[in-house]
Amino acid sequence: MDAAAGSPVGIRHPLLRVLVYGHVWLALGAAAQVWWMQTMMMVNERRAPLLAFCGTFVFYAFMRMARMDHPGPGASPHLRWCRRHKRAMLVSAALLSIAAAILVWSVRMEVLRLLWPAASIALFYVIPMRFTGGRALGLRHVPGVKAFLIAFVWASTSQGLASAFVPGDLDRVVWLVPWLLQFASFLSLAIVFDLRDLPHDPLPLRTIPQVLGARASKWIAVMLQLPWLLFLVAAMVIDTGSGEGSGVYHLRLLMPSLGIALTMLLIMRSSAQRSEAYYLLGIDGMLILVPLLGWVGRLL
Repeated sequence: MDAAAGSPVGIRHPLLRVLVYGHVWLALGAAAQVWWMQTMMMVNERRAPLLAFCGTFVFYAFMRMARMDHPGPGASPHLRWCRRHKRAMLVSAALLSIAAAILVWSVRMEVLRLLWPAASIALFYVIPMRFTGGRALGLRHVPGVKAFLIAFVWASTSQGLASAFVPGDLDRVVWLVPWLLQFASFLSLAIVFDLRDLPHDPLPLRTIPQVLGARASKWIAVMLQLPWLLFLVAAMVIDTGSGEGSGVYHLRLLMPSLGIALTMLLIMRSSAQRSEAYYLLGIDGMLILVPLLGWVGRLL
């Protein structure tokens, strides 16, 4: 998700800094989410998660580079680390851009058709300050929309990349239902990160925690995790009722349900006083954990 201020100390371990500040953790989360969407559509195409990894790394590298010289956010440990490792970030982003171009080439038109709205938002989400005369401009600064934009981009990307490699046209419902589930889940996590940034975000930003308060925002974030949980529970009930599961809830559905329940617990325990690791490793880690538990459930 979108990291902004964070604690003044930040993450201390050098390997964890590379993993988290270098966007590898978040890129792995994007890859896991695309794989997760593929399982919903019974698709197995390795290029899609790899493309998600490359694209996420490149986008977040661009966004950090665009913001790291800002006198406010630029003082955060995350952006200070990016500023110190600017050359390595640029080289990594360039290499992964080439890899992404190779991966997407055969389905480039389909990816463009599915992802152009999300790509447009991502492109103008943050405008580099050297192009704005030092002003903080971009879609993320439009009052009241930041969390919704993040959720839209992540939901569209995870579902779009998973769908792009499916031969033929998907049924509209098959495409829309997972997208809506993803949108609710990502909006939940975006609200949690806005809760973390509550002491630092300028008031004109009008984030959900600024408008509704921390307590109400946490409950909204928890409720937004429910659609996925209810979907998996309903799928378990249907599978059991069909006789395919011999009256036993399938682990491939139960395991990710436990991951969503853990996500809800972390949301309820979140606050502006929690450490940077709690959010960047823990909350973002749920992007990986839920699909990972789904994968483990399929093996058991």
